[in-house]
Amino acid sequence: MRTSLLLTAIAALLLMAPRAEAQLRFMPYIGYATNIGYDFDADDATSGFLVGLGTEFSLTPGILPVALKARPSIETAFIGGSTVAGADASQDVIKANLDLIADFSPPLAPIGVYAGAGVTYMNYSATADNSPDLDGSGFGANLLAGAHFGGGFVQPFIQGRYTIGSATPDNPQLFDAGLAGTAGDLGNSFAVQVGASIGL
Repeated sequence: MRTSLLLTAIAALLLMAPRAEAQLRFMPYIGYATNIGYDFDADDATSGFLVGLGTEFSLTPGILPVALKARPSIETAFIGGSTVAGADASQDVIKANLDLIADFSPPLAPIGVYAGAGVTYMNYSATADNSPDLDGSGFGANLLAGAHFGGGFVQPFIQGRYTIGSATPDNPQLFDAGLAGTAGDLGNSFAVQVGASIGL
């Protein structure tokens, strides 16, 4: 009887271990985002590569197959191939995110999936020779879904993030005057991101 109880307890600890190690995680990632830059001219690029850094911590006990987690992160995207009034321009966007996710990771399963939503703050900047800086900021909402692989301290992951909202120009009159295109709103954006979730 005692042997069976001991074996049951050991089995329970083994099942709980993959969840317990994921209470706090460090998450560097890279990705590609669409519709994150202004289309100053008809052939301007509005997409770009991004790099980000986030953390993740559990809000519920690690013994459940579905865990509620908070994931703050910050990322920056770089957009090339733009011109303003004939001059080469550079654009970049910095986003600070706070997402809440539901993570479904059965014990010992090789793959876990998650989905969630959150808020984001965007800060946009564009600079070009012989033209005023075009900056902007704003709040938005995130929708995301993804998967992570393995149950150890290092878990590769891939996710998609759809952002509703955009940075509003600080000087919309530049758009009204036609200096920076015709649209004063970036519109919604979508990003695919890959990285590693590292247990701390």
